[in-house]
Amino acid sequence: GGELFFALKGERVDGHHFLQEVSQKGALAAVVSQDYRGESFGLHLIPVQDPLHALQDLAKTVLALSGTRVVAVTGSLGKTSTKEFTKHLLSTRYRVAASPGNSNSQVGVPLAILNDSVGDEEIFVIEMGMTLPGHIARLVQIAPPEVAVITNVALVHACSFASLEEIGWAKAEIFSHPHTRLGILNYDISNFKDLCQVGSAHKISFSTIYPYADYSIDPCQMILHANLEKSEIQLNPMPVPGKHNIHNLLAAISVARHFNISWEEINDAMPSIILPDRRLQFVNHRGIL
Repeated sequence: GGELFFALKGERVDGHHFLQEVSQKGALAAVVSQDYRGESFGLHLIPVQDPLHALQDLAKTVLALSGTRVVAVTGSLGKTSTKEFTKHLLSTRYRVAASPGNSNSQVGVPLAILNDSVGDEEIFVIEMGMTLPGHIARLVQIAPPEVAVITNVALVHACSFASLEEIGWAKAEIFSHPHTRLGILNYDISNFKDLCQVGSAHKISFSTIYPYADYSIDPCQMILHANLEKSEIQLNPMPVPGKHNIHNLLAAISVARHFNISWEEINDAMPSIILPDRRLQFVNHRGIL
């Protein structure tokens, strides 16, 4: 009870049709479109030009007032795992929140800010997704990241883009906010050098393939080469399956080093890493794996 409801209009469903239901569930007020002429059902109605923009603006204000440092993660694949690995490593030293599940859309990100933080976190790790150009540019206006990460670029958005390079440019909007201090991206991206020019933030790279990235790793031996620091680190084995998860871990380590998480703390945190729900989980059922 006591909640605020935003009546958002989707392609198939209009939130204004649920005002009676949310009132019965104990909501106090609803943000509605200014052209809504229906009943209030006992709710205090707050008319606005666009409820989605109002939701986004409220989230932006709440986050700005909290002073929480933001890490933003995008990519065609691996966003959620990288976000969770990053939260895990940063939690060794900081109070950390993260957007839940894969809440990474124009609606999901502001809802995560409003519903999944208590305001005293030192760092908020936020997953950012897109289906069209401009989506991520809008999200970084809502949640300006101190550190922004692109895990990779792949053809999972092929219906809206003509090439991998175009997808890369849209992802690189995550570097566009003037407050972003560090951009981290996969060295293997086809237009890597071009994307490094987006925004004013310093850029560093990671790779499980190319040894000359700033952070590279041998997935078989778990030897990490920190070329930025001119050092070589033997990491504990990954407790979760999948070489792609070593890639995601390397992105998370790059973030952790920015926040001064030591190599000892990173290694100590390795054995307790877990995957997000429903990802590469082993299920035993009547003797069948």
